[in-house]
Amino acid sequence: MTKAIDKPNVWAMGNAARYSYALEPFLLQRGKQLYLENGKIGFDAKDATDWYGYWESLAANGGCVLADVQAQDKLQIDSNPMSTGNAVMAIAFSNMIVGYQALQQNEVGITTLPVAEAGGKSGLFYRAGLHFGIARNAPDPEMAARFLDFFINDMEAGKILGVERGVPLNLDVRAEIAPSLDEVQTRSAGYVEGIKDIVGAFPAQVPVGASELEARVYRTIADQVAFGRMTPAEAGEALVSEANAILG
Repeated sequence: MTKAIDKPNVWAMGNAARYSYALEPFLLQRGKQLYLENGKIGFDAKDATDWYGYWESLAANGGCVLADVQAQDKLQIDSNPMSTGNAVMAIAFSNMIVGYQALQQNEVGITTLPVAEAGGKSGLFYRAGLHFGIARNAPDPEMAARFLDFFINDMEAGKILGVERGVPLNLDVRAEIAPSLDEVQTRSAGYVEGIKDIVGAFPAQVPVGASELEARVYRTIADQVAFGRMTPAEAGEALVSEANAILG
């Protein structure tokens, strides 16, 4: 996401080395995966080293915010460097444009991620804004299914939800709500439609332990690199080692 800006002394974007949702398309473009079907990581230390090295180089050349600025981001829209006025771009999910625009005076645009090679894989895939499920021991699974059916297929529910949690999965609902979307929501829906020819398959399910990686590893290691306490090579080895220990 990008915005027009007239404020001097801001960086191009936040340092997304901290976030697995940015690492994942980087890996998919390389034919790798963040996680495999067996619950292990799908990349090696070389991939991770290249990832941290890319962002280190970007930071050294003024392409992303400094470490102390990025460390303030708490994975919330309002704490992202773009929202705090320290950057003009952010890597985020398409439905978040609604939240980002609400915090900006200038118009927020939306586009695809850069690709490593011309004509190469985009690294993009359709990812649900919300995941619903029914517990195997649910006392009334039929009622639970009807509840989920309402969220997914009911026209009135679709009008209420709009696209804040992602465009409707049901294409009839999507078409029904289109005329009622405002200009920002239309940008979000248009982006999802516009990438249909370049998205890849949905990746493996996130394994048990991934939340611990998010909380303790991804951001911590990236910040160590940003503050100059680790080299990209050291960080790459550390990420693989810690991920294997947690997921193992």
